[in-house]
Amino acid sequence: MNFKTLFAIAFTTIVAATGANATTIDFTEPEFPGNLVDGSNEYAAYGVEFTDVYYYFDDRDPFDEYGITNGDTDTGVATGRIDFTGGIGSLTVDWFEFLSGQQFAIEAYDSGGALVDSFVNMTAAESGTTSLTGAIAYVLFYDALFATEDTFGYVGLSTLIFDGGEVPVPAALPLLLSGLAGLGLASRRRKHSA
Repeated sequence: MNFKTLFAIAFTTIVAATGANATTIDFTEPEFPGNLVDGSNEYAAYGVEFTDVYYYFDDRDPFDEYGITNGDTDTGVATGRIDFTGGIGSLTVDWFEFLSGQQFAIEAYDSGGALVDSFVNMTAAESGTTSLTGAIAYVLFYDALFATEDTFGYVGLSTLIFDGGEVPVPAALPLLLSGLAGLGLASRRRKHSA
């Protein structure tokens, strides 16, 4: 085997081992709108848990008409929470406002509770896509304008796209070392045969 072939194999192995695959959740499963998204659903397999989050169907949603929204409580609109059990490095969200001109926030926190990134809609935009980055352990989303139980203030999230977080060093390190060892052996053989 020549050096270029061995190098290509080692490089491909290292790149494949360190890549993170994106996960997409679009909430188009046949759930009844208004049902609480709980821990016994199919999203637990993705390492995602929900608190105060409900399914919705609304034909005004420009993305796919299905999604999740924050619920409400006796004291007003609740804060929806999405936990990522393994942690993630980035999150892209398609969002939809049920009332035009609402102000709302989507905030990403790390495992220690520190805010790592946020998006606040202060415009009259009714829908859009935003990305949050950092060592994200959980996300909060809530309406900032309406805060009483007599008002309708919900934020809809149509699609979540997130990576699997950082690749652990112990998992990638043996592959890196084996690739470098292979390159070293190939180089040594080449020197001895010359």
